[in-house]
Amino acid sequence: MSKSKVIRLYTPILLFGIIGSSFISCQKTKPRILVFSKTEGYRHTEAIDAGYEVLFKNAQEKGIIVDSTEDATAFNERNLKKYQAVIFLNVSGALFNDEQRTSFKRFIQAGGGFLATHASVDAERDWPWYNKLIGAYFHSHPAVQEATYITADKDFPATSFLPDSFVHTDEHYNFMNVSPEINILVTLDEKTYEGGNMGEGHPIAWYHHFEGSRSYYIGMGHTKETWSDSLYLKQFWAALDWVVGGDHPKPLDYSTSMPEENRFSKTVLAEKLDEPMQMAIASDGRVFFAERRGNVQVYDPQTKKVNTVGSIPVLAKYEDGLLGIALDPAFDENSWIYLFYTEPGFPDATSNYHVSRFTMNNMQLDKASEKILLKIPHQNTDGIHTGGGLLFDPRGTGDLFVTVGDNTSPRATPYTPIDERKGRETFNAQRTAANTNDLRGKVLRIHPEPDGTYSIPEGNLFPQGTQHTRPEIYSMGHRQPWRLSMDTKTGWLYVGEVGPDSKVDSLNRGPASADEFNQIRGPGNYGWPYFVGNNKAYWNYDFAQEKSGEKFDPMKPRNNSRLNTGKTELPQAQPAFIWYPYAESAEFPEMGTGARSAVGGPVFRKQDFKHAKNTFPDYYEGKWFITEWIRNWILVVTMDDNGNYQSMERFMPNSEFAGPMDIQFGPDGGLYVLEYGKGWFKANDDAKLVRIDFNGGNRAPIAKANVDRKAGALPLKVTLSGSASRDYDDDELTYEWRVTSEKGFSQVLQQASPSVTFDQAGLYTATLTVTDREGAKSRDSIQLKAGNNAPLVQLDIKSNQTFYFPDGVIDYAVNVTDKEDGSTADGSIAAAKVTVTIDYLPGGYEPMLGDPVPGQSIPSDFKMLLGGMKLNASDCYSCHAISKESVGPTFKQVAEKYKHDKNASNYLTEKIINGGSGIWGPVAMSAHPDLTPEVAKQMVDFILGLSEPPQKSLPLQDTYKTTQKGDVEAVYMVKAGYTDTGANDVPPVYADSVVILRNPEMLFSSADSRKGSMNIKTPSTGGQLELMVKTGDYLVFEKVDLGGIRQLEMSGSGDGIVEVRLNSPTGPMVGQFLPEPASGTEVSNLSTAVKFQRYVARLPDVDSGVQPVYLVLNGNFFMMRDTIKFANSRATGLKRNK
Repeated sequence: MSKSKVIRLYTPILLFGIIGSSFISCQKTKPRILVFSKTEGYRHTEAIDAGYEVLFKNAQEKGIIVDSTEDATAFNERNLKKYQAVIFLNVSGALFNDEQRTSFKRFIQAGGGFLATHASVDAERDWPWYNKLIGAYFHSHPAVQEATYITADKDFPATSFLPDSFVHTDEHYNFMNVSPEINILVTLDEKTYEGGNMGEGHPIAWYHHFEGSRSYYIGMGHTKETWSDSLYLKQFWAALDWVVGGDHPKPLDYSTSMPEENRFSKTVLAEKLDEPMQMAIASDGRVFFAERRGNVQVYDPQTKKVNTVGSIPVLAKYEDGLLGIALDPAFDENSWIYLFYTEPGFPDATSNYHVSRFTMNNMQLDKASEKILLKIPHQNTDGIHTGGGLLFDPRGTGDLFVTVGDNTSPRATPYTPIDERKGRETFNAQRTAANTNDLRGKVLRIHPEPDGTYSIPEGNLFPQGTQHTRPEIYSMGHRQPWRLSMDTKTGWLYVGEVGPDSKVDSLNRGPASADEFNQIRGPGNYGWPYFVGNNKAYWNYDFAQEKSGEKFDPMKPRNNSRLNTGKTELPQAQPAFIWYPYAESAEFPEMGTGARSAVGGPVFRKQDFKHAKNTFPDYYEGKWFITEWIRNWILVVTMDDNGNYQSMERFMPNSEFAGPMDIQFGPDGGLYVLEYGKGWFKANDDAKLVRIDFNGGNRAPIAKANVDRKAGALPLKVTLSGSASRDYDDDELTYEWRVTSEKGFSQVLQQASPSVTFDQAGLYTATLTVTDREGAKSRDSIQLKAGNNAPLVQLDIKSNQTFYFPDGVIDYAVNVTDKEDGSTADGSIAAAKVTVTIDYLPGGYEPMLGDPVPGQSIPSDFKMLLGGMKLNASDCYSCHAISKESVGPTFKQVAEKYKHDKNASNYLTEKIINGGSGIWGPVAMSAHPDLTPEVAKQMVDFILGLSEPPQKSLPLQDTYKTTQKGDVEAVYMVKAGYTDTGANDVPPVYADSVVILRNPEMLFSSADSRKGSMNIKTPSTGGQLELMVKTGDYLVFEKVDLGGIRQLEMSGSGDGIVEVRLNSPTGPMVGQFLPEPASGTEVSNLSTAVKFQRYVARLPDVDSGVQPVYLVLNGNFFMMRDTIKFANSRATGLKRNK
């Protein structure tokens, strides 16, 4: 056996320290390289083996140290710090979990080099950052063939020696999502081979500098022969030399890398706020914030309490109310505070937005001191699109910026609201956002004067005296601008803006809607209501005639509305900086999917916090922190030196933010987040003010207490374990267990995993304290019950123990025994005390709940639990609640309305996905195109279940009819649970037993393990292929009961024979897959057509019982499509993914 195979297959990391000549002439130490070859998609086995052989054979000559791994856990910071570069050797599929992604990203940003070959562009396809790092994604390929390569750049060191053109045989990839930042070195001449689809300049090798790293990709490398091609090898070694640093290598510098999330701490300062809208932070750390219903609150960091310092009367319908707050730049001297609010008035009348100045006297808002700077008339009909954000220029100019919404109803159309019919004025944004003589739909800039008036600063959009304009306007064409911020270095404004509601592009109407995050470099027109996103134009639609005219022109927009009181010819429209629809954004996939509500956020500049003791690290310099109210995230946007968009990433992705409404850096350097909560227009329990601090020093350890058992009869011996505790700084930890009870028991144990024995009945608390080398501590506790034996719940499935069968039965029996209570067998435990449930779960058992093992408490009505979990993870609670009034109907109202409607489940499932309006009122319900019908139905099950009586327990023994067929993920969950009566003054103990019965048609990807066999996703078909290429390749389904199974079925293609074996790949053979002559063929939609037909393996009678089932290839090649079916009859069929 060759060394390379041993290296590749059987050890997580193998170290080869090889002595030899220097790889880089000026380096005193040999570069250390990590070679990674994990494959979760197609595996280029021969090419990977050949690559390893070349690497290890030549490492001594090249003067490098090579480590190899296929274990993604090697991508941790401690390990990666040893390397100058990583090589991705034909990796494929999903490689990393989130923590490993972060470690790899930090390594790249620290300057680690990156070299990737061939199939590595077919990895991590749901990670946009990786797409940018490697430069492109795989799209398709023709058959292996000869082609002419053209050297496009002979000035680069890794290609300077290549001839102008050369011929090479390979699998020539077509690419997608090609980064515009790559520098193309070698191209393919598509005229010299068949199957290219990229045209002239088809790239096949490139490099670029990326976030501090050097990245190089070589598209060659499908065959093992490539690794004996002298030109390829010369390019490969030169590329590796370049990514390591060439003649000027630099050590890794993690100070420039994205900080780990565990370096940030989130402290809740105030909770259960009443619709907090905007905050203003004083120089002494006090946080003033406005609540929509009129209260002004102040959080005092000295007392750590919130006090109401004033309340003003407001019109608080929908988006109206007290919306904005700002402190005067000289607040410490003059105590002036500015508020944006809607004056009280009748909901269907016209009133004013006020921008007013008040004085704080003795920390109370003096309402008599009000000076109204601005009155902006608006219609109260919908109470919507108000804006209301206030921002003083942080550079000290004294200028005040004001955001004002377009005050236009979105109810008439999800596209552009330009309804010219009489009586429809509030449905026409041309009277506001597109009107140069109206202050609505604008960002205003004024200069407050000491006497309570204001002047106009120089440099607004329209100079003073310009006919048919308002000089206060700084930018126009806004729909619902929210939180403004300013980059103190450039003076540019940044703002989030909520967009319209159209779900799809519509010919002759306009584009799908988008929310926007805008960069306002100076006065300008941002396009609404004629354009959205990156200047996607609407058609000039005549609502009266229901006809479309011409598309609006972003270069020369015109406002010809009868309601326009301003200029007809408008400034050229500016495209959005970032825009995103309901569905996944092609340009900005990190934004996610679902309902939208862009907010905004600050640009971090360290110079703004010269006196702060603790600020965010330099990594965030010049980056824009943006928030989304409905999607509940904070993203960090990176720009280049010219302010152009580069990338974005989640900030604290594992932390919860409940409707972030405002976000600002405080003078102490902390990041303050005002969380509105997850429901519109109500006081939410999760509404709060938090501060996020960065810790650049020692991090406290995390204690995790575990035990082998939590309850039992006396004497009870328990093994404690602190081994799951961790320290992010890799400090050695000391452990202390303190075990106590209210009866006076106390024992201290100085070990990580000691044992303790209890001789007296009672409740005990075991508290683990872990301490790092700098003395930082963390604690975790667990409760133990001594003197009460846990009951034993036995759930016996007499029918098949692995599968359910549509229109079949589940034959079950339950027996409970308890040392103190007795048993169900002799009647001492009443059957009514045992809960038995069988639930059909169309989306499968949720792994997030853990494995269904005895002793785990799982709610009886699992269907309700799943639906509730899906709702909690969605934006539905923004507009709805279980029983409390909100924007939309309560879930209980919906359940009552539809409880007798047989079609309710399908109807409501469609409505959640597609959105709609008109059933419960004028407010439109957002579409959720990202939700699958299965998930939406789980949500509907929860809602409709609110009108149903509690689920009744089943008998202890019965046959349950399985009426559901379901998709391949569907399961039936059988659960029996019992809570004993307690003993010896010890509280009751619960125990249960759970059996999951799977759909008999299973995805090949759900196999428990495989050797040689490869599972490959096929995006073009939405399915998957299982590929075996040589004798002995196999996959295994563990814990399969073949009792009653008559045959296995699949759709396959190939020359080999797939055998069905038990317990091992060489175990007893019980069947072979043979083609069904009458089944016909079907052609797959792949880059190379493959003909599939139905294969069946007929089985003899196999004893009941769970055992491993192996599918083993005997022959050279076999391909299986999507699913395998375990059939309990001789005449069935397969489903097919479309």
